[in-house]
Amino acid sequence: MSESRRLRQVLEGLQAPRILVVGDLILDRYADGRTGRVSPEAPVLVFEFDSERYLLGGACNVAANLRGLGATTAVLGAIGDDEAGQRLRALLQGDGIDTSTLVVDRTRPTTRKTRYVAKTAQVLRVDEESRKPIGGDAEQAMLEVLDRRPFPWQGIVLSDYGKGVLTPRVIRAAIAAARSAEGVTVVDPK
Repeated sequence: MSESRRLRQVLEGLQAPRILVVGDLILDRYADGRTGRVSPEAPVLVFEFDSERYLLGGACNVAANLRGLGATTAVLGAIGDDEAGQRLRALLQGDGIDTSTLVVDRTRPTTRKTRYVAKTAQVLRVDEESRKPIGGDAEQAMLEVLDRRPFPWQGIVLSDYGKGVLTPRVIRAAIAAARSAEGVTVVDPK
């Protein structure tokens, strides 16, 4: 049997790994339009809005990429109790990503980055976010997920975009959880 045929058989026999992505969840919004004039009120471009689209950003994008490679994925992070959080949850579910471990933190907004794009040029980005470390009930809820034993995932990806979700306690608990399952921990795949 050829080496390539044997390798194909081995790869086809592997089960999809179960991966938990822990980190900063971001909703990317793209506002598409055009510019063609300067405002009479101030020396700024006038953006004429045409349409919008939403994509998974931050740790959500990492989970989607893993899912695209065939992994069974779940995300652990904080969203706000807002429209952006609901939209982010729906996008994740639409991509087949487990959202049962999402934590709703009523003290912060869902991180949303809106990019205003005229043709192919980005003219402005507006960030709605909190960078303060999570704490209280939200951090405790994340720790409870990471304290599950037996730990149901084979690996953990820590995806840090500087939005405060990966506190020292969450990082220590994630590493301990992966070790308890003899799993792998990958840090900052970006």
